[in-house]
Amino acid sequence: AFVDRQTGSRWNLLGQAVEGSLKGQRLPPLFHTQSLWFYWVAANPTTTIYEGTT
Repeated sequence: AFVDRQTGSRWNLLGQAVEGSLKGQRLPPLFHTQSLWFYWVAANPTTTIYEGTT
């Protein structure tokens, strides 16, 4: 589960708020792709990696 800092709501992996002020709401779908790193960087050599903060 994930907790957003703004509302304190807890989200499950399906994008549903299961606790907090947004309980019962759903996140909009995010269309994405999944690939292996060596394939991605070969096809997209100018990719920049950003390190997130925790």
